[in-house]
Amino acid sequence: MTGNQQRLIACLLVVLSLQTAYADALDLIPDAILEDTKTSSEQDGQLSNRRTADGIAERWQIRLRSQLQASSSADGETTHSVYANVTATGEHPLGKGRGLADMTLRTRYTHDVTYHVRDDSQLDIKELYYSHPLGHSTHLDLGRINARYGVAFGYNPTDFFKSGVAVDETDFDARSRRNNRLGSVGVRVDHSFAQQSIGLFLSPQINVSADDPLSDARFSGVNLPRSNPQNRLILSLSSSADAGWFTRLSYVYRDTSSAIGLSSSVVVTNKWLAYAEFALSDRRNLFSEYVAETSPGNALANIITSQVDTERQRLRLQSSVGLSYTSDTDISTHLEYHHSELAANSAQQALWHSLLDERPELAPQLWDLRRFYTDNEEPFVADSLWLRSIWNEPLDRWSPSVLGIFSLDDDSGMAQAALTFDANDHIDLEFRATRFFGDTRSFYGSVPNDTHYMVQLEWYL
Repeated sequence: MTGNQQRLIACLLVVLSLQTAYADALDLIPDAILEDTKTSSEQDGQLSNRRTADGIAERWQIRLRSQLQASSSADGETTHSVYANVTATGEHPLGKGRGLADMTLRTRYTHDVTYHVRDDSQLDIKELYYSHPLGHSTHLDLGRINARYGVAFGYNPTDFFKSGVAVDETDFDARSRRNNRLGSVGVRVDHSFAQQSIGLFLSPQINVSADDPLSDARFSGVNLPRSNPQNRLILSLSSSADAGWFTRLSYVYRDTSSAIGLSSSVVVTNKWLAYAEFALSDRRNLFSEYVAETSPGNALANIITSQVDTERQRLRLQSSVGLSYTSDTDISTHLEYHHSELAANSAQQALWHSLLDERPELAPQLWDLRRFYTDNEEPFVADSLWLRSIWNEPLDRWSPSVLGIFSLDDDSGMAQAALTFDANDHIDLEFRATRFFGDTRSFYGSVPNDTHYMVQLEWYL
């Protein structure tokens, strides 16, 4: 066991003792009014009926989605993409337990591609598992499970199963990407007692040959090497209270690193919700991880190694702290501050932009490095502000929303406006426009296609 792993376990024991004291003190907190505000369990992304296996009825939903996207750059270059998806989600009683499934068949066509988006059809089996009760308060889940952790909306440091599994590469909404991704194959056991629960999730590494159907990302829908790239084990302890408090402490073991995570939320009033997530990981930053994984055969990695120091493995902090406010007119606003020591440092960021300007032949590899951050659901810049506001149906089924991200490292950002029309119980229509701004040597300002438009139609059968 390394020194950093020993320090992580020591931190875990300290936080665990604080959590026990915190749970004992919850009874002293007066009841809060919870109407008009989401509960902490809903914030944590858990299925609302996940623990009602006995006697549950069969439920299925088929959703058809078509989407047209267009993007343009300052010099007039444009990209057009057409997407068509069929998604089936549902559950079915199986003996004393139940089976759950979530899968999507999608096809896309892109003209004038900038980021190597393929024109193909693909089946994604996002979830497929069996849930079985082992008693009144214990459940066993086995199969492909989308294990979602965290209470924040824009960035989830304690979501330890998020790397490399998003299936919608064009969605800038972190919450949507979290719910629309490949689950990890494994076994999960949860046991609840009083207002606490303890959970264990074991997800093994699965190695298959390149020609094995289980490794094929197309049509087979399984793609196990992508969802199970290494051995992972997560142990979590959760506490909640009628007063609107929720907290979860997690310890994660992975082949490449270990981590601890703490997430908590509290309903302050019937309008205000405060929440925070913290993770402490034993690893390098992602920029250095990319260089280590791709060198010596990658020309870009060799250049980076010769010009900037590769960061060593050490304990690194990631955090997301936010406030949520819901007005009397049903406008929900979330403001968050994000910090990550997995981000590229200032020298690495400067080198990335310098090489993009001076070595155009390296552009594909440079964007591949940026995509490495996106695939891992981690910010390329260390500090940023995130804001989202939604007004629920103020104009007879129309719901406007705005999303903004501002990098505190380089004064760049992204602004998005959307308008959703709930036509009836079966049809939703959405219009969305996104604009990136900032200096050309900034994170968001360097995006070639700085303006994006989207029209999306969803039909629920």
